[in-house]
Amino acid sequence: MTFYFSTECSVGVDAKIGFLLNEILYKIESKLGDKEYGEEIVGITAIPIIVSDEFSNIPERKYVSWKNKESDVRLKIDYDSFKDGDFNKCCDLLLENCIQSYFIVCERSAKRKKGDFYIHYEQFIKDFTNTFNDLKNEISPEEIMNFNCL
Repeated sequence: MTFYFSTECSVGVDAKIGFLLNEILYKIESKLGDKEYGEEIVGITAIPIIVSDEFSNIPERKYVSWKNKESDVRLKIDYDSFKDGDFNKCCDLLLENCIQSYFIVCERSAKRKKGDFYIHYEQFIKDFTNTFNDLKNEISPEEIMNFNCL
């Protein structure tokens, strides 16, 4: 499985989400990239949208290309909750956003006669969550303290 992560964010949360992308999400591929969760989806994308009220009209996106075997899901995270959140809160919001994104792909897979991602979904989420938490736990207390000051 190939994982794609990015973000659409406003100033004020860019340093926090950038840290989490670099220290957790971008490293997930190295841990889970060799695993397969069916043949239907080989590339999966979660792009959190974390924008202030002035940009709140940015639409969410829930796109799945069965032909290319890829998804591109962009869901919003509450800007103020993320901006004011500490390390654990921001990690929880980010993990929840990814899981919601992947659940959309699962739901669409389940509606297809040829779909197989939904069959592997529970194992996928278990692996993703465990890997996310393992990477989170590798972050030093000093880095967490610095994060909480952002």
